[in-house]
Amino acid sequence: MPRNKRVIAGLCLLFALVAYFPLFLHLDALPLRIYDESRLGVNTLEMLDNGNWLVPHYGKTPDMWNLKPPLMIWTQVLSMKLLGPNVLALRLPAALFGTATLLLLVWYGSRRMGSIYLGLAMGTSLLCTPGYITPHVTRTGDYDALLCLLLLVQVLCFFEWLWAEGRASRRGLYGFAMAFSAAVLCKGIAGCFLLPGLLLGSVVLGRWKKVLFPLRNYLVAALAWMPILAYYLGREGINPGYLRAVWENEIGGRYAQVIEHHQGHWSYYLGQLGDWQWAPWLWWVPLALWGIWVWEKDPKRRALSLFVAFQGLGLLGLLSLAQTKLTWYIAPSLPLFAITLGTGFYALFSLMARAIEVPQVPLRSKWALLFLALAIWGRPYWRVVQSVYHPVDTAAQADKMRYGHFFKRTNLEAGKYLVPRQGSNSHLAIFKHVLSKEGIQLLPTYPRPEGLPVGTRVILCEEQSREFVHAHYDHEILRRSDHCELLVITTPKPIKGHLVLE
Repeated sequence: MPRNKRVIAGLCLLFALVAYFPLFLHLDALPLRIYDESRLGVNTLEMLDNGNWLVPHYGKTPDMWNLKPPLMIWTQVLSMKLLGPNVLALRLPAALFGTATLLLLVWYGSRRMGSIYLGLAMGTSLLCTPGYITPHVTRTGDYDALLCLLLLVQVLCFFEWLWAEGRASRRGLYGFAMAFSAAVLCKGIAGCFLLPGLLLGSVVLGRWKKVLFPLRNYLVAALAWMPILAYYLGREGINPGYLRAVWENEIGGRYAQVIEHHQGHWSYYLGQLGDWQWAPWLWWVPLALWGIWVWEKDPKRRALSLFVAFQGLGLLGLLSLAQTKLTWYIAPSLPLFAITLGTGFYALFSLMARAIEVPQVPLRSKWALLFLALAIWGRPYWRVVQSVYHPVDTAAQADKMRYGHFFKRTNLEAGKYLVPRQGSNSHLAIFKHVLSKEGIQLLPTYPRPEGLPVGTRVILCEEQSREFVHAHYDHEILRRSDHCELLVITTPKPIKGHLVLE
């Protein structure tokens, strides 16, 4: 193997090792998130059972709350077929898609931009971004890691389509079309969010005629929409009312009005970026932009860095106008910003490297490059690794997500167990489904005027339910773990108030 190829292979292996810790370390340490992740888990388990790969189910009926197409769920089904029904299997696809996004940046910098060091600068910038290595993106089993990958592919392929000529341009067009179809089949309308910015970007680059005029583009667009229409119309035929629900929830609802109290000021996402999601890079942005503007002489690199920054800011603006706001909605903008940052950092490294090559400068000054790399990425990387090595569950309603750890650490005998809980809990629903295969029947309960007989086994994890049972029933605690209790009722008649099966 030629020396330069050995160097590239060594750098890629080193990057893969460095990327392992933020993406995979203690991946199943935090309990399943109570809402989206747990619901996807139920969808996955029921798809495994019923074999219906077109319509996700929840509670053995078509899921009309989670209305996204099932592309991400399919990957989780395959993961559970390989690893079994557990937390790691549910989250592994998201971590792998996060890895694929990082490797895509490295590959694109090396093969399309001409420098493995540029690719590594872009990939490392994303790897050290707190808003990317976080629950609901790459650390939990949600849609957003796959969406980030597919929207990044959209942008890079669209740029290649505009910039290149001949076969390379056509490959960019076809790649963009496939990524667009897959993104919509991943997360519905969110797969279309970049279209306005991409069209405006073609105008800014002066390549808009390449988009609007060739007939081939419209044929490719029609082909891209075919699987999307086939899915949505097919599901409407199987699951009547689906299209209306999509319209009310994703388009007319989530964008035009506040859903489930998830609201914020128009500057909400700017605050999220500044407070934590992109906080390590705020002070570096002027230097990176200066590096691109002054020292980066390659026209394609300059055009790409500005083009992707334009797309990221456009997505930020589009989401800021929406009435419903959630922190992870802006995750797809982070890989785009990482390209601009990485290009600026690479320009600065190149400038320093040229200075070091001056004969009067001692060779040991090359350590300055390592010092600059540590100054840029060292502390952000360390903080990201710390966040996954010692994960702290700061989620609201954390007590409702303790069941998983309790069941993992407790060997339950076959039989029935009452589980008092407050409100709906998809986290508990997953373990109810899984444990039923082992003869363990979890029975959710809530307060009603009937008592619990002597000998009833009860599992308590939620604070309000524990206080209720302790106050109204004499009991014997059989096991206690992670703030959860397994107890048995010893008094046939409660003092006041009762529990009954739902």
